[in-house]
Amino acid sequence: MTDRTILSLPHLPRAPARQDGAGDQTAPGRRIPEIPAISGSIQKREDPAPGQGRRAFPAVWEARRELTRRGLVAIAVRTSGPALFDLIAWDDRIIYGIAVRRIRGDAGIRDITTRYADLIDALRAVPVPRVMEVQLWICTSGSFRVYRVLTGGLMARTMP
Repeated sequence: MTDRTILSLPHLPRAPARQDGAGDQTAPGRRIPEIPAISGSIQKREDPAPGQGRRAFPAVWEARRELTRRGLVAIAVRTSGPALFDLIAWDDRIIYGIAVRRIRGDAGIRDITTRYADLIDALRAVPVPRVMEVQLWICTSGSFRVYRVLTGGLMARTMP
């Protein structure tokens, strides 16, 4: 790994087999590509004990729980530098780099792009391999809105 790499995934657990008939497309011995980062290193962040730390980033833990419920492997991460991704998740087909934010009240895509312009620009600038999708999850009014981050901007998406 280089100093501009956040994560190399071959040592992490595999996602459970999907029930929709999609086969495992990861051949034995195939190396999943490294994911570049803006700065910092990554460590696995365990679920905090009840009452210990969940209040600091509750939307991240809610998003991780939702991803796990949907059958993905999800790891909350922290970096020594600025946090670009809050979660790394994957299934048998794709890796997701996810930034999670919370907005109080209802907000449309214009509000989100205005409020998080710097974050969206940073996410758009990350070069990612074809097997990775960068997403911005917005927690608002008790549910998540999921946006795929593309070079041209945001696109509303259903949850993985």
